[in-house]
Amino acid sequence: MKIERIEEYDKRFEKSIIDQHGAYVINDETYAFQVLDRNTCRVTFSNINYLNEAMEEFRFFAGHVSRFVDQKGHILKEYEQVSFFDMRLEEIYVSQFYVNEEKVKRLLPYIDEFLIPVTKIDGKIVSLDGHTRMKIAQLKGISHVSCYFEDAGDYAKDFMEEAQRRGIFHVFDMPLLPKQEYEEKWHRFCDDYFNRIT
Repeated sequence: MKIERIEEYDKRFEKSIIDQHGAYVINDETYAFQVLDRNTCRVTFSNINYLNEAMEEFRFFAGHVSRFVDQKGHILKEYEQVSFFDMRLEEIYVSQFYVNEEKVKRLLPYIDEFLIPVTKIDGKIVSLDGHTRMKIAQLKGISHVSCYFEDAGDYAKDFMEEAQRRGIFHVFDMPLLPKQEYEEKWHRFCDDYFNRIT
């Protein structure tokens, strides 16, 4: 089974769904996720056969979503809700080095709530994902974001420590890079890291 998150414009999905990273294709079947609030997501799909797999893949990137509903609002699946807590941006350590400038521009019109998955490492609160959202919050002059805890792999500590070796502690230290440069640098680092540990 091949699961693909659609990142570029595709006539099978609305532009807003793609921009918000809610477009998935599994074995040529489409699954569109539209976040309605911090807990709820509406799913439009072409075939129910891979719906569970699509929801699990979406939750990998949006672990705060605990309820999936169909077009009529009927509940498709529910998970345990996460608890949120507010934190100042400067209190959150990062586990990434750069932010994709194009992604910031694409998401800027859609992001009005900033939900950040974090973990605790050596007494520090560290973001596992959501660096683009934090950068958008910074650019909008927003000082606090809503966080929720997620389990982290061993890589998270290594990524945080490498970021700090590079002088990157918080989102304010993360440079915006053009898409191609971002992908080359970040993907190269990730590929090298995971090849080294396997």
